[in-house]
Amino acid sequence: MGPCARRAGSDLARVALTGDVELRHAAMRALAILQPDEALPAFVGGLRDADAEVRKMAAAGLQKAGRVPDDGLDTVVEALRDPDIRVRTTVAMVLGRFDPMPASAIPGLSENAADADDGLRLAVAVALRAAGPAAPAAVLEGLLRDATLRVRLAAASALLADDPDHQ
Repeated sequence: MGPCARRAGSDLARVALTGDVELRHAAMRALAILQPDEALPAFVGGLRDADAEVRKMAAAGLQKAGRVPDDGLDTVVEALRDPDIRVRTTVAMVLGRFDPMPASAIPGLSENAADADDGLRLAVAVALRAAGPAAPAAVLEGLLRDATLRVRLAAASALLADDPDHQ
């Protein structure tokens, strides 16, 4: 990132959280692309935005960043209840990168395992693999009966990763 983009980070972060909706969305998008140091708190704050497009961009920014600040974990877990499917899917992918998986994320991920969207169910199955032995076997076993082959394979992989003899 060049020096001009680096200097713009704090201004973009401020606008992403306080501007009108079009400016918030544009600033969040720029933060997601540029990934300046100031972006992480803005992404976490953006997950609580009233506008779904801003929340989606905030989740995408966190996914690209590959990390969540410690003080933002609760907000990320809360986003598993977002009304927008794409926010929940992206947040599940973000949580799947944690090693170890935060215990607070497991109930929200488990709830989303029953969603009608196969992309979300796939993201949940992959994320629960990162939960290791804490992953609820009953949820993963339910996903073994999913209509979508990729979901079934991800669930089987998660179950077998911790218990190669799982029946």
